[in-house]
Amino acid sequence: MIRSKVGYTAVALATLTALVHLFVGTPETAAPLLASDLPEVARGTGFLVWHFLSGLLFVLAATVAYGTWGQNRALLGLAAIQSATMAVIGLILPLMVGIGYAVLPQGGLFAVLTGLILWALKPTT
Repeated sequence: MIRSKVGYTAVALATLTALVHLFVGTPETAAPLLASDLPEVARGTGFLVWHFLSGLLFVLAATVAYGTWGQNRALLGLAAIQSATMAVIGLILPLMVGIGYAVLPQGGLFAVLTGLILWALKPTT
């Protein structure tokens, strides 16, 4: 049985992440990127990828929600893999480009989300 309270906490965090990404991050990151002097293909690709990710973050939240509500371990496992992938990327890439976690904290956020999903999957006794 899935730990529903933990699962719904993960849903809340995933949904909040998607909302912040879309409504706070877009004006702070995507809009300046689009208005920059970068070549058109770089500006357009960056803007498009930003909104692809917005959609995928909402899909992640929905996957965790449906997996928790439906007691579907496979869906939660898939969500954990997606979240863990973003955690690893988010923890490694800032170090590779020399940008601190204070500027790019997303890896830590996804590590917490992954932990919540895995905890929700832990069998109850």
